[in-house]
Amino acid sequence: SGTGILPVADWGGQDAHPTVKLLNSGTGILPVAQNAVSQTKIAIRQVSELADAIDSNGFMPISGSYNPNTYYRQRAYVSGKYDRDYEDFNLSGKQATAFNSVVAFTKTRKIPLIFVNLPLTDDYLDPTRRWAEQQFRQRMQQLSRQKGFAFRDLSQRWPNRNDYFLDPSHLNRFGAIAVSRILASDTSIIWPQPKSRSIDG
Repeated sequence: SGTGILPVADWGGQDAHPTVKLLNSGTGILPVAQNAVSQTKIAIRQVSELADAIDSNGFMPISGSYNPNTYYRQRAYVSGKYDRDYEDFNLSGKQATAFNSVVAFTKTRKIPLIFVNLPLTDDYLDPTRRWAEQQFRQRMQQLSRQKGFAFRDLSQRWPNRNDYFLDPSHLNRFGAIAVSRILASDTSIIWPQPKSRSIDG
C-alpha cells in the first residue's frame, strides 16, 4: 500500500537495496518515512562494507556462481526487450562523446587502450540483447581500426560456463581470472613494460 503518489519501497527484489518505507499516514499529502534514520544508517553501513571488500586493484572478488535454476526463483526474468539498459540503445550521443574523450585522453598521453567486451551467458543473450551486442561489436571493431585502440570481444566466449558468472551478465572471481589469463596470453597486445631504474654507484 502507499499514497497512490509514491510506491511503497521495501527490502529484497531483483535489485535489493535498502530503502525508506513510505506509509499512507500523516498529513495525507506527503508520505511519512518509517524508520528512515535506521534504514539510512544500514544503507551507509552496507555501502561501507562493500567499499572495504574492494581490493587495491579496484576489484571485488566474489566467488558465488550463477545457477539459473535457483537464480530465477528469487528474481524475475527480464527480457532484453524490456531491459532499460537496452531501451534506448544507440551507438551515438553522450556515450560516444565520452568514449571519444577517453580515446583522445589515452592517445595524448601515449597510454595503450585495450577495450574488452566481457563474456555474457547464453541466458542473458536473448534475441534483443544478441542484436545489440552484434551492433556494438561491429561499431567497436570499426572504431578500433579508425582510432587505433585494441578491441577484444569476449562476449560469447563462455555462453554456458555458469561457474564463471555471478549472475547472467556479471563475472565472478573465477571468470575474471580466466579473462585475465586470456588477455595476458594475447601476444597481439603490447603490454607496457615498467621503466627500469638505473642505480648510480
